[in-house]
Amino acid sequence: MESSTMQDFVEEEILTQGMQVQLDKWERILESGHKRVGWKIGFNVAADQQRLRLPSPIVGFLTSESVLDSESTYKGKEDAKLMVEAEVAILIGKNVTAVDDKKHLKDVIEGYAPAIEIVDVARTSHDVTSILEDNIFHETVIFGDMSKSTQLLNAGDISATVSVNNEVVQTGDPSRYPEDMTEIVSVVADTLAKQGLQLQAGDWIIAGSITKPFEIHAGEYVEVNLAPLGTLSVHIA
Repeated sequence: MESSTMQDFVEEEILTQGMQVQLDKWERILESGHKRVGWKIGFNVAADQQRLRLPSPIVGFLTSESVLDSESTYKGKEDAKLMVEAEVAILIGKNVTAVDDKKHLKDVIEGYAPAIEIVDVARTSHDVTSILEDNIFHETVIFGDMSKSTQLLNAGDISATVSVNNEVVQTGDPSRYPEDMTEIVSVVADTLAKQGLQLQAGDWIIAGSITKPFEIHAGEYVEVNLAPLGTLSVHIA
């Protein structure tokens, strides 16, 4: 972050407590029979981090409770304010037992997939504690097919579009992603380590929106293309 000092940031204790409440919710969902899917990055853009006084992006969870297939129908609540985000999903192929160096983190990435995340920004107030406890507005996630790669995917390699009812409404902005995807993996690994958890083989990370979030409404058909990874879509009921 530019022109910031540590005393400008939200206190680490506040971030830790917010994550603890969030992860208590995660554990209850898993205990109810849903499966662990992975993690999500929130506020991956520097300007948003500055606005909320965050030292880095924040992390939420993904479970099978909120996963949809491409071409599925998603139905939001009547008072929701839904936003669609085009994201790269990173598949973790090996357990990350500690905060590893960049060379090792490159080795833990098994592949990539296109993803759609739908969030409801009316779900909670917009202070950091509430956002963390609420799992960063998360409503649902849709994964496309995985592309295995022996080379890291760079932000400049990605061409993204979001279309609503067959009209392009957003295009990708590579500056929303770090040049090196291991930075995203590192943020998640660091955050989980502070909670006594770790990234596991089979975890997905959706890496924050590479397009500016766009508001969507009932009756719309949303399609996301993330070249070279693929295309996926969802109907909004």
